[in-house]
Amino acid sequence: MNNKTIRSIGLAAIVGASSFMHSVKAEEQHTNQISTKSSSEKVKDDQKQPLIKDVYIETGWHSEYLGSYGFSITPTPVIQSSLGFSVDRVNFSLWSNYDPKQGLTELDPGISATWETKYLKITPQFNVFTFPSVSKTIDDSLGLTLQTKHLPLDVSLFGVQAFGEGSHAGRLFQLSLGKTLPLTFVSKRLTLGVATTITYNDHYFVRGNGFSVVSTGVNANYDLGKGYSVSSGVRAQMSLQDRFGKVFKDDSVFEFSFSKKF
Repeated sequence: MNNKTIRSIGLAAIVGASSFMHSVKAEEQHTNQISTKSSSEKVKDDQKQPLIKDVYIETGWHSEYLGSYGFSITPTPVIQSSLGFSVDRVNFSLWSNYDPKQGLTELDPGISATWETKYLKITPQFNVFTFPSVSKTIDDSLGLTLQTKHLPLDVSLFGVQAFGEGSHAGRLFQLSLGKTLPLTFVSKRLTLGVATTITYNDHYFVRGNGFSVVSTGVNANYDLGKGYSVSSGVRAQMSLQDRFGKVFKDDSVFEFSFSKKF
């Protein structure tokens, strides 16, 4: 089974499983409505849900491009933006990195789906990485996130498999522990998030394997109302291996962003 086949299966699984879960849920709802539907419920049923929902845009200034997987990419300030929306359980996104000196260095479309239980959120995802102003290379990956819910501490396990040749065909795993706290003693609209992540890299765009970095981030978010919010934070990481050379290093980044949810 080649990489193209694996990618196709992964992408089809995300969309197909989402459609299946939606049809099962719709069937259950229909069965219940036959015996319990009241006149008020019929009115609600007549109101069609929007096809596209959860639309958002976000843009932010970062003191450097320090990737979430631990790669120190550029030491100069960059503008990173994203937008996305959902259709049923399927989420579509587009992320970009703009370097004032090099232009649009990265543009990454992605698709994911989300299923939730009482204590767990499951998110498979497929991403494509393009580098318009610096390279004609196109990379892609298939990932899966498992995230806990309603527990004293938020725990997230993430894994991703890249497709390609050599170091472009590796995998990476991350374990994150975090918590978001409401700062109601300051303002009901202010929250503070703290998270620590350890990353294990197995030939994911590097030669070799092992624990690569451990990072800790602190982020404050203020809800401006009507879907607008601003956030500011800092993330610092420590390199755990010398075998990867200068790819992973002790580093930090300051971030400030603005977002709008529709």
